[in-house]
Amino acid sequence: MMCLPASPPALALRLGLGLFVLLCLGIGQAMEKKVVRSKVGEKVSLPCCHRIPSSESLHTYRVYWQKNITEVVLAYSEGNMISSHERYQNRTEMDPWNLTLWISPMEILDNGSYKCIVQRNSIVVCDQSVILFVTADFSKPNITAEVAADSCDVTEMVITCSSHGGFPKPKISGALNNMSVEWNANWVSESSFSPYNVTGKLLLNVTKDVDITCSVEYNGFSKSTSLLIICSHCCKHQDSVEDGVKEYTKAPMSSKGTAETSSI
Repeated sequence: MMCLPASPPALALRLGLGLFVLLCLGIGQAMEKKVVRSKVGEKVSLPCCHRIPSSESLHTYRVYWQKNITEVVLAYSEGNMISSHERYQNRTEMDPWNLTLWISPMEILDNGSYKCIVQRNSIVVCDQSVILFVTADFSKPNITAEVAADSCDVTEMVITCSSHGGFPKPKISGALNNMSVEWNANWVSESSFSPYNVTGKLLLNVTKDVDITCSVEYNGFSKSTSLLIICSHCCKHQDSVEDGVKEYTKAPMSSKGTAETSSI
């Protein structure tokens, strides 16, 4: 691949040097982008494409770590840091030999494409892109069940599963007695780079004991909760119906947790 340097005026003025974006002509195949995954609060390392030989030092190089082309995370020239983005201040450091960029603690806004550009004697030695995916864990799903309508033959219930505070936008799935079910899901987030809250609802006609599982899946991770609903007054005789109604009146059913048991 052949890459030509071009100097964005705004960045050059701000840094007082020829900070450049590589304009790559499609000659041959582009270098495959590396992918790094991390979680909010962790420390992550983004690899660069060059290791400085022991016979040399950082003083003979210019190194630029950029995000999404326009945002300068960190820049070094002649061994000295010449730029550091305010959002990354006190959260970044660079290895002086392999030029790895360390970021800690991770934030959701750190998601994106990063590029390490290494220059020696005004010649581009290498450039490499790294895609960073940042994940925030969701809370353990909370399952609740409310009786909407009740009779001797069938109990109509609204099942709600909710989880909050995670990233990225999750998928919610579940099972009813080991049979897959589809939740009526709703997601809430302030922006595309803010934590998500997710709520799923099911409307069930309960005629026997049921085991409900709710799972929240996000970026290769998942959290699950199960709830066993015991239909104690799914009855054959009227007196058992009355007993069940009295039981429900005394303690309205609203349960949550993992592998819990509830009676209706």
